[in-house]
Amino acid sequence: MRLDDIIEEIRPEYPWVDFDEEKEKILAWMKRNPRRILNKRFVLNWVRKHPDPGNEKKDRFVTVEMVQEYCAEIKWNKLAKYAWGRLMSSTWYGVPITNKFDFESAMEVIQDDYARIQREK
Repeated sequence: MRLDDIIEEIRPEYPWVDFDEEKEKILAWMKRNPRRILNKRFVLNWVRKHPDPGNEKKDRFVTVEMVQEYCAEIKWNKLAKYAWGRLMSSTWYGVPITNKFDFESAMEVIQDDYARIQREK
């Protein structure tokens, strides 16, 4: 997926981010770090460094119901308790989860972690 395509896909979820400026920064960083892979996860992690200025810390985006619904949709209810434990602060590695993209990205990583833990048992 090209950087322009990734930006166009995620732009609606991050209206406060100046994507023209960030695109130039990403391209410069990638030029200095040619071994890194440019993909959607990389761009999302880059953009998440700019938290939504309109989101108050007291307003949680993530709810236990969202986690349960997500787990039910993928038919993996045992994941819900583990996922809620990781997301109940509405942050992911210190970055606020403020929209559906952030939530789904975090849940994908949590799902992979949980699957790995289950295989190791």
